[in-house]
Amino acid sequence: MPFEYFNPDITLSAYIQCYWELTGADAAFDTLHPDGCIDVIVNTGDPFTVHQKNVTLEAGGVYLGGALTAAIHEAVPPGVRLLGIRFIPGCFGYFYPPSSLGDIRDNCIPVDDSYVPGLKLLKQSPVAVLDAFYKKRLRTFDNPALKSLSSIIACGGNTTLKEIAAACNRSKRQTERTFKKLVGLSPKQFCHVAKYIRTQQLLKGKSDGETLLGIALEAGYYDHAHLTKSFKKIALRTPGGK
Repeated sequence: MPFEYFNPDITLSAYIQCYWELTGADAAFDTLHPDGCIDVIVNTGDPFTVHQKNVTLEAGGVYLGGALTAAIHEAVPPGVRLLGIRFIPGCFGYFYPPSSLGDIRDNCIPVDDSYVPGLKLLKQSPVAVLDAFYKKRLRTFDNPALKSLSSIIACGGNTTLKEIAAACNRSKRQTERTFKKLVGLSPKQFCHVAKYIRTQQLLKGKSDGETLLGIALEAGYYDHAHLTKSFKKIALRTPGGK
């Protein structure tokens, strides 16, 4: 697999899901699935064009990747080498000034070099350098979305805006604004992503005698047709891989 993942220091694990490297090779191809996360990306290799998004990550550039609502399938040619920091949903603001993350949903934009340590240091010892960098940047701030995000993931996205707003201690309208700013997705979009993640887990653990209808009902869909339609909208393929 072109993606390789590394755990952050334990003091950062409540905020940073992982560090990752994407390395290209002949015939390499990978998929980035929606997970509600925000990524900071550093291109330490050759320029890399994400054709599906019509975006080119230039050599030495630093980028901010917004939360996805659909998967990205992309060929990864030799010479590509990206380094990324993936933040747990809702946790980007513990390290960077407040911004409306909804503005970069399904997008990738260039950002200032100050978002990361120096490129030379990152090439030498990325995990240790990133740990030290983010330990210094970690700050506290009022994050009303965090508790509700955990609840949404735990229930596989099967909840209502009313319940989410209650967990945030906000009105429905305030909750919508809070999610778009701090998460980058609306509550409804994040629920769709959480249900997609749950469905992937159920499909991966599917036993020989288990039907798609059974998985659909367990994931919270009306029937297998509803699951297939929703899954294809995000994965850009059916649960069977077509």
